[in-house]
Amino acid sequence: MSVGAAGWLTAGLLSGPAAPAAHAAPTARAAQPTTPADASQAPTEDAALEQAKRTGKEVEVASLRGESVDVVATPEGKLQARQYLRPVRTRIEGRWQDIDTDLARQTDGTLAPKATSVGLAFSGGGDGPLVRMRRAGRELALSWPGKLPTPVTDGATATYPDVLPDVDLRMGAQADGFTQLLVVKSAQAASSPELARLELKLATEGMDVKKTAAGGLSAVEPGTDATV
Repeated sequence: MSVGAAGWLTAGLLSGPAAPAAHAAPTARAAQPTTPADASQAPTEDAALEQAKRTGKEVEVASLRGESVDVVATPEGKLQARQYLRPVRTRIEGRWQDIDTDLARQTDGTLAPKATSVGLAFSGGGDGPLVRMRRAGRELALSWPGKLPTPVTDGATATYPDVLPDVDLRMGAQADGFTQLLVVKSAQAASSPELARLELKLATEGMDVKKTAAGGLSAVEPGTDATV
């Protein structure tokens, strides 16, 4: 997990158990996500291989489905793994659901995406953390240096107007993390000393944070340099 110099953070490497691998040396290739609507499925490799041979069509092995991988049996009797750069689905209450980053207000007043591979919550305004992100027993929280206004939401984006004079803060939910962007609306705001000195408070649990050579931040295992 890293915070780049351009002001973005993603949890793409803050992962849980790896997705199960196919036993027949699957071949990776680029593809669009396989869903029940556009491909048939079978519960096991043997069943998928038999069905693919019989129908002449690819059949997904449902038991090998992961957050960012599909495994399909081909009519030629092979298993192929389709790996995606980011999660395309996540498990919620024991069932796979497609990623949905649209924000919804929660009972505690925060804003959270409907289905992502990390636990993510943006501030609904006020003094609490700007964002919290959790996964696999690890947590990261960023706090704005002051009280936040009530955000305006649009799909996966929450915009906090005028966090500084003529400066909006725009937070975006992603499948495995979030983005943050300061929208500077005037030349006067761009030269503001407040903007030049802006610092966000960072708190972590289950990880340490170190500076990178590029000027960003990297989350590592406590007491080591191993990235989490």
